Order: sequence, then C-alpha cells, then structure tokens
Amino acid sequence: MPEAVYADLSRCIACHACELACERENESARISVQVVRGLAAVPVSCRQCETPLCAAVCPGEALNYGDSGLEYDAEKCIGCRLCVLACPFGTAELRAGVVERCDLCQGKEIPACVATCPAGALFRAEAESLGGNTRTRRAERIKKALGTPEPAGRRENR
Repeated sequence: MPEAVYADLSRCIACHACELACERENESARISVQVVRGLAAVPVSCRQCETPLCAAVCPGEALNYGDSGLEYDAEKCIGCRLCVLACPFGTAELRAGVVERCDLCQGKEIPACVATCPAGALFRAEAESLGGNTRTRRAERIKKALGTPEPAGRRENR
C-alpha cells in the first residue's frame, strides 16, 4: 500500500506553513488546511487511495494506480475535471487546464509540508500502519472537537 501525508489533528495549529512549503515546492499548494467552525484544523491532501475513484473515471487515463501508488501523467490529462468531482476527499484541483494533486514531492523522503510543519502534526505513512479505519477515526476526532452529537442509533444508553 502506498504512503500518503497524514495529520495528527490534536497537534495542528492551523498556521498554514504546510501550504506555503508545498506552494514553494510545486508552484501551487497541493495541501490545504481546512478550519472547521474555528475549532478544528484539518490538513487535507491526496490520500493515495488503493482503489482511486479519480483514476476510475479518468477518460484520458492520466491517473493510474501503480507500484508507487497513484501516478499522474499531466500530458494525458484532458482537463475534464471528472477526477476532481470523483475524489471523496476533494484533494484534486484543476489549474491551468490540468489536475494537480499531492505527489509526495516527487518521491522525496520527506515531503515539504511534513518537513516544514512547526507543530510536527504532519507525517508520511501507509494507511494500514496507522491501524484501523483512519477515515472513521478522523471523523470521530473531528466530531468530538466540534461537540457534534452522535446519531441517535449510536448513542449509549445512559
């Protein structure tokens, strides 16, 4: 399973240094820090999905899942935005007619965003090494930080 950039949400201070570092490295930021209700900062970048919906819908075959994860060929991109619409994380963006998404700084050992984060909130890892369903755990941490009540069916009897 390929690696991606993940965040320890309890450490993110919403300084946006990761965005600036990414922009310096790639001419445009491929990570964004979403601040929810002023309470929770959530850095968002390509998750390098094992079964990427973006690649499945790409008519130009610009996105393919290979040995190193999700691979992108800008020359094959026709700018249709289907991958942008298909991404459940909203991490791909269309700029200058082609899609831009995190590529872990072209395979550098430490991506610019990770190296720059002053709080040490970002790290590079394989999803399976984090244990359990990272998507579910992240959603639960965000809900807790925001004080969002659980759906009626999930509440414990008190």
